[in-house]
Amino acid sequence: MLMLLVLAFANVELQAASRKEREPKNGDKGWTVRQLDGDKLVWYSFRGEKFGAQQFVNVLSLDLNCKDYELDFAVLNRGDSLSSVATKRDAVVAINGTYEWDASFVKAGGKVFSEITLPSDHLRYWKHEGAVAYDGKKVKIGYGNKASYLKNPMPDIFSSSPMLIDNYKPVGAKFIGDISNIDIRKLPSEDYRRHQGVRHPRTVVATTRSNRLLLITIDGRSKNSAGMSAKETTEFLIEYFNPRHALNMDGGGSTTMYIKGSGESLTDVINYPTDNKRYDHYGQRRVSTHILVKRKK
Repeated sequence: MLMLLVLAFANVELQAASRKEREPKNGDKGWTVRQLDGDKLVWYSFRGEKFGAQQFVNVLSLDLNCKDYELDFAVLNRGDSLSSVATKRDAVVAINGTYEWDASFVKAGGKVFSEITLPSDHLRYWKHEGAVAYDGKKVKIGYGNKASYLKNPMPDIFSSSPMLIDNYKPVGAKFIGDISNIDIRKLPSEDYRRHQGVRHPRTVVATTRSNRLLLITIDGRSKNSAGMSAKETTEFLIEYFNPRHALNMDGGGSTTMYIKGSGESLTDVINYPTDNKRYDHYGQRRVSTHILVKRKK
């Protein structure tokens, strides 16, 4: 048997309506759409009210059928800012990667950097229920575990959690379960119910029926952008894009998006990272994993 990760990629019969891909248009309320390279690379941004609060969302859509671009799963032994890594590696677009290594499976260029070392009863053990994998041509997102990731032949794998959309199923909407009798704000910050049940900045990767990769950041912790819970993120993605698969990556102070030549900031960071506790483009966190989009040489 290959691994649990491939199960989510099996073809299943779905109603046509559930598979219909969506994309915002210029003129749609709150949305701005910019073509960075025709239909190959498209930048969507949303600024407006959603879920009763102000939100700022950026989505970079890459046509994976296009042979002009490739992905680089960057792994650093010592963390660095996204803009620094993107500049050094000549990336066109980049987002931050996954959680802390002891809770994550991290593999790049065929080398495994982390196999997940936390015991199964650890508070943060939930952080690797799904993964995004890349083999130079295809991107796959699906459920997995340590054993299945180790068996997976794809050379680049970042695990993360939670799965938000699995073959069009909005699994992220129910990830935290029934919390009607729980005050989740009194739970430890790393408890999965609090971590994913309250609003935070979010980073997400998603894939669509037409073989596009979506790199997504949702800003938070500001009156200008409240952030979203896992449930809200799932609903937002379905409403505006309806991807086939989506996986929540590391968020909070790690959430960062870079677009080369954007002009949005001196560093080309286009969202508002929160590690400096100011609403500007310069609060980047130094992290050890990044996903870069690069133009093929």
